[in-house]
Amino acid sequence: MNRIPLVLLAIVGAGCTPAGNFQGKLVDAISGDPMPEVRLLAKSDPMSSDMTCQTFDAMTGADGSFDVLGLCGADTYTLQPSLKFMLLDGVGSIDGSVQATDVVEIKVWRDPGPGVHVLDGAKMEKQSTASDVESKNILDSEEKVFYPAKLPLVYTVVTQGQYLMLSGDRNIDKLAFFPVIETGERTFGTTDEPDKDEPWSYIGIEFQSDTEFERKTATPDPSKIKEVELNGQHVIYIAHDALPAGQYALWEQDGRRMYAVQF
Repeated sequence: MNRIPLVLLAIVGAGCTPAGNFQGKLVDAISGDPMPEVRLLAKSDPMSSDMTCQTFDAMTGADGSFDVLGLCGADTYTLQPSLKFMLLDGVGSIDGSVQATDVVEIKVWRDPGPGVHVLDGAKMEKQSTASDVESKNILDSEEKVFYPAKLPLVYTVVTQGQYLMLSGDRNIDKLAFFPVIETGERTFGTTDEPDKDEPWSYIGIEFQSDTEFERKTATPDPSKIKEVELNGQHVIYIAHDALPAGQYALWEQDGRRMYAVQF
């Protein structure tokens, strides 16, 4: 009569035996402020064969702190935010057999995915390209000048406390800053077939005359840039004062579209 209960007890007892816990604190990587009310998931990696050991969750408190309790001693865990745009920096694999003795500070970077965004505190706003880009030959030359097809441009303004975010390898590797420079009437084409233009703005070129010019680029101050590569995601944050105040084309050389950014 006692054999069936003993078998059932053995089956129940084969489940997860709580062994470890993890203590952490989430802080905003940019501001250093604590991040309350963020849900976190600790997932076994590799996936545990015991369903009761596969996933644990926790919620950060007002000071950004949290505890993951009752981890299974035979498993290791990775910590993931429930919101996909958050990247956790400062935590590796969690050993389910370890009882935490210290609080691990974890920085949270924001990355909404490939594109160009303005970060203002916790708010991220995706930017669209501002204009088509066209080109002409400088007078009696094979040199080309590039310019926005239509004026005036509507600029994305990056003000104090904000960051311009470039996310994704292609955007980071290909896009560069060029000053947008106004000039007076210019003649392009050839002396035999001149193409006269009204006053306009050009990308990364300063004219002294129709045939005399200087190419210009703009390199952000490295000390004003934060760059992060985590979990296969790559993002850079460019502070409002990383470039001299002015208007810029964020543009892939010879590309057909440009972003217009004012710092």
